[in-house]
This record gives sequence, structure tokens and C-alpha cells, in this order.
Amino acid sequence: MQSTRRCWVDHLKCWRIHNAIIGVATVFVAAYIAKFPWNSINPYLAAIFTFLAISATNLMNDARDVDIDRIVHPTRPIPQGKVTRAAALTESLILWICALAVAWFISFNFYVIAIITLLLVVLYNFYLRRYGVAGNFIVAITGGLPFIYGGLSVDNPKFVLPFYLLAVALHLARELMKDGEDIEGDRAAGIKSLPIISTKLTLVIIGIGIAGFIVMSIFIFFKVFHTHYFLISILPLDALLCLVYYRLIRSPVTIVFKIAQRTTKLVMLLTLSALYIGKLSTMRYVLTR
Repeated sequence: MQSTRRCWVDHLKCWRIHNAIIGVATVFVAAYIAKFPWNSINPYLAAIFTFLAISATNLMNDARDVDIDRIVHPTRPIPQGKVTRAAALTESLILWICALAVAWFISFNFYVIAIITLLLVVLYNFYLRRYGVAGNFIVAITGGLPFIYGGLSVDNPKFVLPFYLLAVALHLARELMKDGEDIEGDRAAGIKSLPIISTKLTLVIIGIGIAGFIVMSIFIFFKVFHTHYFLISILPLDALLCLVYYRLIRSPVTIVFKIAQRTTKLVMLLTLSALYIGKLSTMRYVLTR
């Protein structure tokens, strides 16, 4: 009984449920921003789809990256031999089938986006992962999609486009930071990640990603929320990212990349809070006028 429970725990670790929960929170925030109150269960179905899709993607990624993880993440279940590659890929397939089934019940457009997401995930994990910055862009594009899922679930995807671009910019910066952290594993596995090819170009693109986030946060303030509650929530995050980038420029080494990517993940969570506050304060302003 104990061994069975431990086996399930090891498999669930490969799902990286905390990432899936962040995706679910993003869907709800996006749906709330795009339209509220909701008149269907679609936002909840979109959240279920997102949880399944992110978990399935993490399983696929861990199965493909086992050689790298033996060096940079040796405590993960697959490098430790607690979960086999075949089992992880099988679970990933099952979860993706379930995710697509859920997507079908939301809308045809949502289902099409779900299929495109799956194709991009497969393209990245089985081909582009080994070819540097192209893979980083794929991850950034798919990483921001929970905003689109939320918008689609309430039939208002255009409204969430600025938030999607905000997320893409931050995901791009963080993916390159993660590559900087994983540089030894990538080098051993023969992967031509951008930090291996050019540290300078890596820092330039990280800077572009951070600048894109800051520009989009300002755009959202002026064009969407325009309340001081959102401004005082988002400006400290812009400043924190500038500090992270400054430290990377001063010392682009593995440990600094590691701290930078973890800090950027925290910024992602706090950004969701800022967006929620922005929408809430806007609604209160409208109601009290």
C-alpha cells in the first residue's frame, strides 16, 4: 500500500501540478477580465482543459529531457528511475486525449486552438527543443495561451490579446533564463541552446522580453484599467524585473540565471494578482459613478 502511494506521488510530481494550478488561475483571471458575470460553465471547462494540457505537456517534457535532468534536475522522478519514460509518455497521451475531449465541449474555436497547442508542444519536444531560440519562442507562445483560453471561454478572445502579449514577453525572458540555468545539462546532451551559442544575444533577447512586458503593462494601464490600484500593483513588478536584468548583465552565470528565473516566476504570480486588482477596481469605479 505504501509503495503504491509512493508510486502515485512520483507520477504526480512529473505533472508539476503547481504549474497547472497557475495555468488554471490564469484562465479564471482572463475570463473575469474579458467578461463577468459568466453565463455558462465554459470558464470552468477551460480551466479543466488547461490543467490537463499543462500536466500532459510537463510529462512529455520530462520524458524527453531525461538526459539533461540527470545533470541539472537529478531529483526528478524520471532521472531517479522511479517513473519510466514510456510511462510518462503514455500518461501524457492519455491526459491530452482527455484535454481535447473537454475542449470539444467548449466550442469549435477552442478545440482548434487546443489542436494547434498540441502540435506546437509536440514540435517543441520532439524537434525544436534542440535548436535554441526557436524552441524558446514556441514555449513563450504556448505559455501565454491560458489567457486566450479564458477569453475564448467567454466568447471575447480579442479583449485578452494585450494580456496574452504581456505573458508571451515574460515567458520568453524566463525560458532563456532557464536555459542559462540548464547550460551544463544542455551542453552534455548536445542541445544548441542560445546561452551556449551566445551569452550576449541571450541577454539581448531577455531584455527584449522584459521590455515587452513593461511596455504592455503600461499599455494595459492606459487602455484597459486606468486606475491607480493597478498602477501601484504593476509598477513594483516592472522595477523588480529591471533589477533582475541588471544582475544578469553584471553576472550572467548559472546561479544568477537560476535566481532570475525563479524571481520571474514569482512576478508571473503577482502579475495575475495585479490584473485581478485592476479589473476589480475598474468594476467598482464603474458601479460607483
